[in-house]
Amino acid sequence: MESNDKEVYFGLYCKTCKNEALPESEEPCNSCLEEPVNTDSHRPVNWEKK
Repeated sequence: MESNDKEVYFGLYCKTCKNEALPESEEPCNSCLEEPVNTDSHRPVNWEKK
């Protein structure tokens, strides 16, 4: 069975996230940064469009 895990592109997506102004140590950024791969997407798990 193939894995569809993809490396998350934090540099591309974090600057377009509505939570961009939050410190990396705060939620939801902290839990997002703990997930360096995502299934079927390069987008971070907690990314939300501005």
